[in-house]
Amino acid sequence: MALPDCLEVIPLGGLKQPVCVTVPGSKSLTNRALALAALRRRPSELRGALWSEDTQVMTDCLRRVGVST
Repeated sequence: MALPDCLEVIPLGGLKQPVCVTVPGSKSLTNRALALAALRRRPSELRGALWSEDTQVMTDCLRRVGVST
């Protein structure tokens, strides 16, 4: 099944408690989790993330576009 040309991601709203996500040590999954966390309006905490060259580059890119890390 192919992905659509545009995939809308709507931030969660109205949550009174923080959301905690534990990601497996995979750079692909960690980069996806970083991208999702960057879309969130509230602070996020990722646990178990792999700290590799790829994830460091992703983190640097997110900082350059204004995401606080």
